[in-house]
Amino acid sequence: SVTVKADEIFQPLSKVVVARISSAEITRTISIPAGINHGSTIRFKGLGDRTHQNLPAGDLRVTVFVSCPSGWHKDDLDLHTKINIDAFDAMLGSAVEITNLNQKKLNLKIPPGCSQDQVLKLKGQGYSARGKTGDLMVHIKINTPKAQTEDQRAAIIAAKQLFNK
Repeated sequence: SVTVKADEIFQPLSKVVVARISSAEITRTISIPAGINHGSTIRFKGLGDRTHQNLPAGDLRVTVFVSCPSGWHKDDLDLHTKINIDAFDAMLGSAVEITNLNQKKLNLKIPPGCSQDQVLKLKGQGYSARGKTGDLMVHIKINTPKAQTEDQRAAIIAAKQLFNK
């Protein structure tokens, strides 16, 4: 098996693997396709064990594990992450800049009335493989501020009364 970082698989990748075949260790450089899924097994024909001299070598099978940084996960070609916004930005809408795993800066528009756990999609910002491109799915977490002063509390009460008319 081989472990790759999620930010490494935006492009095809070469990795050196060491495999124990019979009683010997072999070292091979393998190609890992862009966007590969966690737990996928790749077969490399003819790179495995040769148990009998008169038979061709078997196949080397390598399981690929994709490790995502904290706060990210991969679902096929889609990437998922979470961002925190304050309640005012959720109510009024805003724009935030986020950085994708491949270090690309992206602008995300938060629509007015955004809800807790709402998922916003940045189309085409996931992995590309097999002629398809995934999306970046951004899960919204809303931080609710606490009124620190009586003036802040009065302003929140007044806003609540305006919206409940």
